[in-house]
Amino acid sequence: MMNLRHLVLVLLALLLLVSESWAGDLQKNFAIGIATYNSGNYDRAIELFTKVLNSKDVSQEGLFWCYHYLGGAWLGKGDHDKAIADLTKAIELNPNIDQTYYFRGTSLLLKRDYDKAITDFAKVIELNPNRVESLNNRSIAYEEKGMFTEAVADAINAIEISFEKRYRLRLSRLLEEQGRLSPNGLENYIAGRVALYRGDSDLAIKVITKAIESGELSQQYVGRACYNRGLAWLNKGNYENAIADYTKAIESLDDKEVAVWFPIARPSGLEGTILLAGAYNNRGSAWLTKDAFQKAIADYTKAIELEPKNFMIYKNRGYAWLLKKEQNEAIADFSKAIELNSKYTEAYYLRGISLLSKGDHDKAIADLTKTIELNPKHVYSLHNRSIAYEEKGMFTEAVADARRVTEISPDKRYLERLAELQKTVEADQSLAQQEAEAVDIDVNIPKTKMKNPDAVALIIGNGNYEHPDLPAVRFAHHDVEIVRQYLVKTLGYKEGNIIFKTDVTKAKFEALLGIAGNHRGTLYDYVKPDKSDVFIYYSGHGAPDPNTKKGYFIPADCDPAKVALNGYSLDIFYENLSKLDAKSITVVIDACFSGGTSSGTMLIASASPIGITVKNPAIAKRNTIILTSSKGDQISSWYDEKEHGLFTYFFLKALCGFADRNKDNKITFQEIYDFVSDRAEGVPYWAKRLHGGRIQIPTLQGSNKNKVLVRY
Repeated sequence: MMNLRHLVLVLLALLLLVSESWAGDLQKNFAIGIATYNSGNYDRAIELFTKVLNSKDVSQEGLFWCYHYLGGAWLGKGDHDKAIADLTKAIELNPNIDQTYYFRGTSLLLKRDYDKAITDFAKVIELNPNRVESLNNRSIAYEEKGMFTEAVADAINAIEISFEKRYRLRLSRLLEEQGRLSPNGLENYIAGRVALYRGDSDLAIKVITKAIESGELSQQYVGRACYNRGLAWLNKGNYENAIADYTKAIESLDDKEVAVWFPIARPSGLEGTILLAGAYNNRGSAWLTKDAFQKAIADYTKAIELEPKNFMIYKNRGYAWLLKKEQNEAIADFSKAIELNSKYTEAYYLRGISLLSKGDHDKAIADLTKTIELNPKHVYSLHNRSIAYEEKGMFTEAVADARRVTEISPDKRYLERLAELQKTVEADQSLAQQEAEAVDIDVNIPKTKMKNPDAVALIIGNGNYEHPDLPAVRFAHHDVEIVRQYLVKTLGYKEGNIIFKTDVTKAKFEALLGIAGNHRGTLYDYVKPDKSDVFIYYSGHGAPDPNTKKGYFIPADCDPAKVALNGYSLDIFYENLSKLDAKSITVVIDACFSGGTSSGTMLIASASPIGITVKNPAIAKRNTIILTSSKGDQISSWYDEKEHGLFTYFFLKALCGFADRNKDNKITFQEIYDFVSDRAEGVPYWAKRLHGGRIQIPTLQGSNKNKVLVRY
């Protein structure tokens, strides 16, 4: 691509290119030639520029640019002799364009004519000292000629202009391959910084030590060198040497020099970090590893005096206070860090830990929740929030967090804590008292002898939604947790075969269930062909597309006004289910797709309830049963007193044995449906009674309705 200066010159050349009578065709060829050149179509570019050159009316400036781009095109094609010839003609016409010399130098370098290449790159650097590619290429030419000192000098100058990884690696390689150190102290210092940035602490220490011992560095550069060698010692865990180097750096540095390559932080609005503040901060961190808390706090305080807006240093000092068990001072520092950076995850986490250690569980949970919002996979926050919930006696939430921890990190200690927590929950007398007063179906979960080791379940509970117009589904998380327990205790599913998800986004829906044309999501991966019974349960919002009347699950990140774009289609859901090679498929949905909510509001502004239409190829399969909470144009209700969705409550009550009206110790899907849809005792009656005459009638679809789901 052309830089701005070259673009202006080319535009001028277009104006000067030809006489007015010939301007049209030749300017067109010239302009198209540039476009095709820039797109990499070098053959076409050569053809067009040659046509321009064959004209008799081209100005000297126009001739220059034609030869320039012809040479560039030949270079792109790898024909270096023709490239050099055309570029030489261009230089004869205008010897002041650095790009032309760069092109010719590159061709000469590739032809291994190193002396001439070096001459051309030197001309480029004379015309444009910041042309980093020329410094890099001249360094290559020097290296090929065995001129090590000159190669290193150009490599150093290149990274001073651009700290791109390729330039840093080249300098390090040069030093390593030669098996020697530069005799120049400043070069060794810069090479050491490069090695440190690359992660080679041993080489950094070796090269920077050589720089310091050379006696060629000024006091200020000695301070910089000690600062960077201190970083290398920190990386290696040699804290004594790190402290010694940072002490020397503090003695040598002034309070104005700003770190460019190795800032400890770059807060928004600051140009960089004062190097002296960095030295105090890093020495403080070294003192911290030695449990010298007061010395660490003193150094962090000095750093804060130099950098009062650096949120990371406040966090570091707060951590020192926390280790010193001075929670109030720690909380004050973490709060200051959050004030400076409201999205600083670690500050929220550490403040939460400080509050937890003080026994302030509610505030600790709030901070740990904020950490999880910023980083949903922050294991330590989930783990500690689980502890806070446990200490508050909120065992359901504690277990849920502990389970999420094991899903993210199946570490032995987390698995053991989850197991112990579950045992504690079952054995704790206070919990037993809570259970005695709790909802009946939550406590009296029947334990059968059923074993279904190949069965697979997907349970989704979307309770919380990001969009302000979407109300929470208050009992969705509770619903899915209790359904999970029924699957394990009553239906004989293995815990490891249950995919348990809450607040699922659109992307996660697609990952779990697939997309249009590709059904191979996570659920597909779990299914054993012709062996797995598949059970899917969903509690959350559903909604229709007002234009097509198609139904959609509402993901946690959905905009209800654009449900066709960011909802998860029921058509795709059932299409993909129909492609599973499962032994059987059971779908239980506690959601409505009319656009309404249990509270009576509409998910889609200014809309009325809509009846949906669904393409359901899964129904055609003999082994599929679908049980839903309401018809397509109805609203699904909550049962506030029982803290469940109304339909889910009666579905689980059916599994408790209430649906076994013939007392044969087994329950079929038809019996379940007869129980939940009973107009005198089931969902229709209680929807009408609890919600002011509301009509809610569950549905059952599938040909094998007499299939047994539960045996006692």
